[in-house]
Amino acid sequence: AGKGILAAWQDIRQPMEDNIDMDSFAENAEISVTESVYKAGADDMQLIMLTEEEGKFDHSPKLASDGDKALLVWTRSEGLGLNLENGDCLIYSSWDGSGWKDPGVIEDKLPVVMNSDMVMHENEGLLLYTLDMDNDYATESDREIFAKIFDGASWGESVRITDNQLSDSSPG
Repeated sequence: AGKGILAAWQDIRQPMEDNIDMDSFAENAEISVTESVYKAGADDMQLIMLTEEEGKFDHSPKLASDGDKALLVWTRSEGLGLNLENGDCLIYSSWDGSGWKDPGVIEDKLPVVMNSDMVMHENEGLLLYTLDMDNDYATESDREIFAKIFDGASWGESVRITDNQLSDSSPG
């Protein structure tokens, strides 16, 4: 972005002890980003947290940028995906060259989001993601790829890209 880099990652709010359980790990996961464009030779990289949703598992951040615009998309799950009844949702934040906007929901009440990828051109973004349609990790033939387009202000409707009996994954 611009003449430097933006970075995003999954972070854990507390030190990881040897005996920590996975639910505690998930509940303390959050998405962090650089506050602004980091330039080579700068002293410090300023960081901000975009999420602090208690009891949710924020993970799998995907960042795309073009010029002075950027989009960050991540998955928010109920726990570690072991409670498949509640579903996943896709969350995003946009960067306008001077700061990150408050996170918003792209789509909620989704089946398990297996993976995703993002690209951006000027103000528009393309999100590709794979859903496990029956929320059953053991069945692979019902994993389908979907797309959503960001027009610079809002997200369009989901478009189903695949509809077959193959294990579709890792769009990009």
